[in-house]
Amino acid sequence: MATIGLLKSKNTFTWRVENFLKRPEKNGELILSPKFTIFDNYGRQFTSCLSLYPKGMLEYEGYVSVCVYNLEKEDMNLTCRFGIQDNNSLLLMPKCRLITVPPGEGNCNAAFMEINVLKNNQASLLPGGTLTIWLEVIKPGPESAVSCLSGDLENCFEDPEFTDCLIETSTSKLKVHKFILASRSPVFKAMLQDGFKEGETGIIKIDNIDPDVIKDVIKFMYCGKVDKLGDNAVELFKAADMFQIDNLRDICGSYMKENIDADNVYDIMMLADNYSYEDLKSAAMDFIMKNKKIVMTNPNLKALSKELTDQILQNIVSKHVQ
Repeated sequence: MATIGLLKSKNTFTWRVENFLKRPEKNGELILSPKFTIFDNYGRQFTSCLSLYPKGMLEYEGYVSVCVYNLEKEDMNLTCRFGIQDNNSLLLMPKCRLITVPPGEGNCNAAFMEINVLKNNQASLLPGGTLTIWLEVIKPGPESAVSCLSGDLENCFEDPEFTDCLIETSTSKLKVHKFILASRSPVFKAMLQDGFKEGETGIIKIDNIDPDVIKDVIKFMYCGKVDKLGDNAVELFKAADMFQIDNLRDICGSYMKENIDADNVYDIMMLADNYSYEDLKSAAMDFIMKNKKIVMTNPNLKALSKELTDQILQNIVSKHVQ
């Protein structure tokens, strides 16, 4: 039997799943809670439900996985946290997460809780055999000054009024503000000094970088936001390195680090090596060490330099000896 109810306030929900350890679901199989009404960060009302994978989502066997679903037709933006209510009414509270849930989809905490932890602490975490999942939706406070500033500067990026500089790409022109370029990039600052052509004419020509990438870089310089990072991470990384925008370079590097797989690991390794980005190179090397059987048959291995190939082989041999 599964029930869902309110706890303490309209923003906190509990879901009681009885006889939890005896649930018949296998790994990858789920159960759904009753539907309930939830309000997102913008005060909009949504119909939602929770799902529970008693034996974990696929590839997360050994864990309990839990998700919150959006049953409406627009994105649901929540600041929320999951927990477990124990027999003393104490709540295990992970850090709050800001999530966007597309229509008809769910946002999941795949490794919510280890099943063995529940088994070993049944008296407190499974009183009477019942698991009580807890969801709190955090009511957002006033928008921060930093967030307001970012939004205002994004508007400046979109509005050409008061601009005093022009960036010309191979297919487009961007009207920008010199003080933004100079304050965010040492390279642009040097170009805009007196005595340089760009400083005297107020025109910066960039024809060796994709125009869409340049636009994304400039937008980041204004407001710190990156659009479609997953599509352009490599090119944005290269552009950020060229213009010495370290924060953008690190964001791209972090994204690539978190998304290394057997198909792209050698490309990421070469990129990191070419740009002396040791943290990313080390992450690629770690992935190779953990997935040797898969990546060593990748045809892209032949594209690596002899130096990189030797480094990989040396690490494999060293780990084997250990």
